[in-house]
This record gives sequence, structure tokens and C-alpha cells, in this order.
Amino acid sequence: MGERERLLLYCEQIRAGSQVMPLSLRCCLLLLVACLSGPAWAESRLLFAYGKHDGPPHAFMSERAPRELQGGILFDIGMEIGRRLEVRVGFVEVPRPRLPSWLEEGKVHAHCQLNPEWVDVPQQLLWSHELFSTADRFYLAGSRSENVHRHEDLKGMRLGAIRGYTYSEPLTRLVNSGAVQREDASSTQQLVQMLVRGRIEALLTDEIVADYLLSLQPYDIAGAPLEDARQGRFCAYSAKAPIPFERFNEVVRAMIDEGRVREIINQYR
Repeated sequence: MGERERLLLYCEQIRAGSQVMPLSLRCCLLLLVACLSGPAWAESRLLFAYGKHDGPPHAFMSERAPRELQGGILFDIGMEIGRRLEVRVGFVEVPRPRLPSWLEEGKVHAHCQLNPEWVDVPQQLLWSHELFSTADRFYLAGSRSENVHRHEDLKGMRLGAIRGYTYSEPLTRLVNSGAVQREDASSTQQLVQMLVRGRIEALLTDEIVADYLLSLQPYDIAGAPLEDARQGRFCAYSAKAPIPFERFNEVVRAMIDEGRVREIINQYR
């Protein structure tokens, strides 16, 4: 017999007048409520961060105001974590430059599309197991993509990149020396439009995002053989979150081991 069944039986005995113990019905009911109420954090709300920089398929926004996150990889991962933790979840839009400080301050609790190398002081945050890995890849118009095998092949180009992102050391050197002119945008959608209109000669972005967008429109754009870097994606977690990090990370590990994270990603390919 489980704990809940024992408490129910005990309450019934008291209601029927059985003198099992000198305990009031009120105390019994309080014990029952405590037992049935679920985890200690069940009434908490776990806030996941997202931003315009994530873009589809990581983040899909509602079309009507107020624009809110309503789907995508980040949404699905957050909802699955919340379901397994038996806790309510919410999604908060955060500008990319403010994301680390908002996590540190507990204004948001998690963002599952980060890498410790992208944060100035990663020790201020807690980091989950690696959810998945993906590459930042170069995309060019037409057959020009076939000619980019090394970073030096980008010399003289205007390169579109996501605002606020730090890329590989070889690329950073080329940009700092002026050999490559970097043009920033807030999303991959904007970068694709800049490339189509000839404002840039190449763009650099997450291959999951680019491949999804290019599958929707017949643009004459292709990925180059060169990857800027292949890195893991993790959940950055706030030490001020309402749920213990150890429990959060257990759920993330289970989702990885069961193939659930990969299933979510594959839905958008």
C-alpha cells in the first residue's frame, strides 16, 4: 500500500470513529494535502528566456500583438522540461546582450541555446548537460559557396553575422584586421534578405536555422564546406531559479538519453 492510500485509509478510520491515534481529523487532512500536493516547487513558475536572435525554428513568434513565443525548438524543450518537473513554465523575451545578467539576477531561470564560451563569466551560471551540437556555417549565393574552404577565402567580403555573437578566432582576426567587413543583423531572416539583395556577399549563422529557412524559399543560396565552429548547446541555469539545479539537470539528461531532444529538433528538419 502506498503512502497516499495509507493516509486515505487513516482518515477514513478517524471519520468512522476509530481510535487509531489521538490525532484530529484536521491534522489528518493537512497530512493528506501535503502528500497529494506534489513536488515542493509545484506552485513555482520556471521562466525560460528566448530572443529575436534565436529565430525559427528555435523560436516562433505569434503574428498578432502582443507577440509571444508560441512554438519552436526552445518552446518545445521548455514545455517538455516543465511537464517532467510538474511545474508551470513561462517564456520571456530577453535581448541577447542582457541574457547573462538576467540569468544571474534570476529575472529568467534558463536559456537552452547557449554555450559557456559565449558568456564573459560562465562561472556565474549553472550549465546543464549538452543538449545537442550544431555548426556555425557560411552561406553564399549560387556556386560561390563552393569556393570557401578556408577562412582566408572570405577576404574582401562583406559578411553578415548575428549581432552580439562572438565567432571563431580565425574569423575574428580577419574582421579586426579589416580583411573581412562584418555587417550585423538581429536575425538570420534579416541576413538572408541582405544576401539576396546583394548587401553582403556571405552570411554566417547556425546551420539548423539556415537550413530551415532555406527549405521554405527557393533562394539560390548554399552552405559552404567551411564551418566556423561546431559547438554544443546547453541550458544556462540561474542559481536563483525556484527548482534545484540538480533536479533540472536530471530531467535534461533523461531527455537526451531517451532521444527526446533529437526528436524535437528533427521535427523542424
